[in-house]
Amino acid sequence: GRNFAESLRLHVGVKDVADSSRAISLFAKAHGFKNVYLVGNSYGGYLAAKLLVEKPSQFKGALPIAGVWDWNWLTDELQTSIFNVQFGGLVSDKNQKIYDAASIVDHFDRLGTQKIIIAHGDSDTDIPYIQSKAAYDMLRYLGLNATLLTFNNEDHIFVKKDSLITLCQNLLLLVGESFTNHCAL
Repeated sequence: GRNFAESLRLHVGVKDVADSSRAISLFAKAHGFKNVYLVGNSYGGYLAAKLLVEKPSQFKGALPIAGVWDWNWLTDELQTSIFNVQFGGLVSDKNQKIYDAASIVDHFDRLGTQKIIIAHGDSDTDIPYIQSKAAYDMLRYLGLNATLLTFNNEDHIFVKKDSLITLCQNLLLLVGESFTNHCAL
């Protein structure tokens, strides 16, 4: 909600990561979960990837959906983005440290063998598909365990039944389970 969004102003990728990491850790411990995977859409997609690079030993993998991978590029490309306010404006000397703290792509070197399945619609009008494609290319160049799922003619929120089935199948692949044992759409 609004309070959460306002609390992130000038703290993107810092406060949200600390809060989410703590909550996930407490939940996992309370329920005896040892293998934790992250999934999120839009800002949740960003947060899933950010948590993975910030706390790689805490998480086994992630499935970020239509998330931001490079805030510098996004706010520069979409200069009227609502996210500009979260960083105190477009990138400049005065707020470069805020952008650096929110970065994912600058921290791929922290990753090891975690699985990353990136999902993005090629017709996304909110977060350009090129964000995910470029992140995937960089991850693969670095030899990391990444897969890119491109959903043709899907916007920011997937609506096609086939897309949702594919997403479900890949989520289960991420965690090492069989689709036929768990999903019926």
